[in-house]
Amino acid sequence: MATEAVAEAVVAPQDGLEDFRFWLRYPPEGRRGMADTTLVAWCYSVQRLLRFLGDEELSEDGVRRWIHDLEKGNSPRSIGRHLDAIRAYFQFKGLTLNIGSPFFVRKLPRWLSQTEWARLLDVTIRPLYDPKASEQARYRALFNRAALLVYGGSGLRLTEGITLRRDKVDPRGFLTVIAKGGVEQVRIAPD
Repeated sequence: MATEAVAEAVVAPQDGLEDFRFWLRYPPEGRRGMADTTLVAWCYSVQRLLRFLGDEELSEDGVRRWIHDLEKGNSPRSIGRHLDAIRAYFQFKGLTLNIGSPFFVRKLPRWLSQTEWARLLDVTIRPLYDPKASEQARYRALFNRAALLVYGGSGLRLTEGITLRRDKVDPRGFLTVIAKGGVEQVRIAPD
């Protein structure tokens, strides 16, 4: 798996990062294990901090200086992610880190305008009327159009659409999807 290779490359066996990676993947009771991408990102954050500190001992003051340095080119959201990783590292080391996360505005998703939506649907229908298109291209166009209508018409998130199973589609126009947090929700499908 490519992510595993990246994880191995990013996590050099220095200052217990291999043990930290194992602790993140198989945490103590009461915590969830981390996905590969999170492991890579969090170990990278710890490596950046340790490089910044050099021979200096791990401390809250050192983290504050590092955060100040990070503020020069990172968004508050990125700094917050780095801080989450460092908090976990401190917890792994048996230390506490009393630094809160920065404030950042949560952006709402941007919906397509009517014109953008019409253009997108138009692109998916063209192969259906193209005499030179193969049968496979026509099936793909039908699938793409159906997927777009389901996504757009019912407001599904990408992962909700990808994980949608045939047995969760009600012919009366309802979809049962697994939403964020693993909760089943019923959505109304487009007509």
